[in-house]
Amino acid sequence: MTYQELVSIAPRDNTQQFRSSGGSNHLFTESRENLCGVPPKVTDDGELVSGQFDDVFGCQIEINYGQFNHHYNDFYNDINNEQNSEPNVGPTQQMDDEENLHPVDNVDNNEEEDLKRLVGHFAMRQKFEWKVKRSNKITLRLVCLINNCTWKLRAGRRDEETYFQVRSFVSEHTCPLEEIHRRHRQASAVIIGEVVAHRLQQQDGRLMRPKDIIADMETMYDIQILYSKAHHVLQYVLSQTYGTHEETFKLLSSFGYVLEQQNPGTITDLQCDEDGRFLYFFMSLGASLIEFRRCIRPVIVVDNTHLKGRFGGIMFVATAQDGNEQHASVEAGISKVFPDATHTICCWHFSENVKKRFHKKDVASIMDKAVRSYTELKYNCHMEELRNLHENAFNYVIEAGPHKWSPVHCPERMYRVMTTNAAECINSCLKFALQLPMLTLAEFIRNMLQRGFYDRHRTAQSMGHQLTNATHLVLLKRVEKCAYMTVNPVG
Repeated sequence: MTYQELVSIAPRDNTQQFRSSGGSNHLFTESRENLCGVPPKVTDDGELVSGQFDDVFGCQIEINYGQFNHHYNDFYNDINNEQNSEPNVGPTQQMDDEENLHPVDNVDNNEEEDLKRLVGHFAMRQKFEWKVKRSNKITLRLVCLINNCTWKLRAGRRDEETYFQVRSFVSEHTCPLEEIHRRHRQASAVIIGEVVAHRLQQQDGRLMRPKDIIADMETMYDIQILYSKAHHVLQYVLSQTYGTHEETFKLLSSFGYVLEQQNPGTITDLQCDEDGRFLYFFMSLGASLIEFRRCIRPVIVVDNTHLKGRFGGIMFVATAQDGNEQHASVEAGISKVFPDATHTICCWHFSENVKKRFHKKDVASIMDKAVRSYTELKYNCHMEELRNLHENAFNYVIEAGPHKWSPVHCPERMYRVMTTNAAECINSCLKFALQLPMLTLAEFIRNMLQRGFYDRHRTAQSMGHQLTNATHLVLLKRVEKCAYMTVNPVG
């Protein structure tokens, strides 16, 4: 097997092979931020080489890779006689444009680590393991993990060079494959992350989970990895795709400023403690505030959910519901209840608490009937039934305050909003984004809301009546029912 075949097995997301007009091939490692596919088009304008390709999301990208040193005309040589020859295989990366260099290009022995990663991909696909026999600033020797096997690779660099060259490569194995363990030693979090990065977002829209990584490695390479390693792989892919949690906290202030400038009426606020550590971030889009004042029922549903990122935290969601039973929510940080607002309890959660506290049969069903009673007569009937069935349960719901859960005793109109389903729906939409860094989560919410605003605006323009579609359908059904009724005057 030649070195060209070794290179072709490496994943195309980080390693690309280009051929310039001069006939020389250039193998280099791109920035890990560019998860790219095989480039279908490469142009060479003089000494400026550029590549055009489709990324994993189907978007066409064109990158200028700077000026290459074209004196590597023999970049790939025939090494069929690897034992007796030392061909000049060339650099793993040699570019003059520093802006396109690998993020750690200035670190010593970076090319050695790139070569190890490349051979690691090759070993995983070929189902063998290797170990380092010798490694220093100028020499790298890799041999098969099984003793007395002939497979080996030797690379080195001269004092004036900054890259490693593969000088000899013996591709034949003389070891039995049954001695290879399924927990591959080259299957590091970085290498696995480069393999599964394009599958970060699953077909059903959710983010990849550790168990998905375990299944992929089992299917693709017949390699078993522990759940802890799969978790590290996921964190690595997330950090390479969306940035680290520490970095995104620094950009929240700039994100809020740009959001306010591009969306009139938007309010954002970032609070830190005395030591400059993050406390909370508040965001309310201008479009949500305008529509709430104009046509949303004056009921706000507040709920919270736990963030699953590295630093944890809690996200408060304040949601209002319009007449079309669709949700226009904004994220809000709430530290206290407005003094003039009426505080009510989610009826579903209240019934669930009664069910868990008092295990007697039919307590929850009677409580649910009392909650949904809209007349004093029905309310008293169900409460008396609850008293006869379970005295302690009756006292518990009375102590909670009927004005907080009963439409009959609530001092304000409840507008048929009896549960926190509106906020629960928003939490469900954000379920797979809660593990993302703070800035990415805020951008995810903004994109979700503005996409919903746009879709609903187009729907509103297509309606031929003033009422919402949901309300219009309700009235049509009622008109059909009352068509055969007789209206009699009262009094």
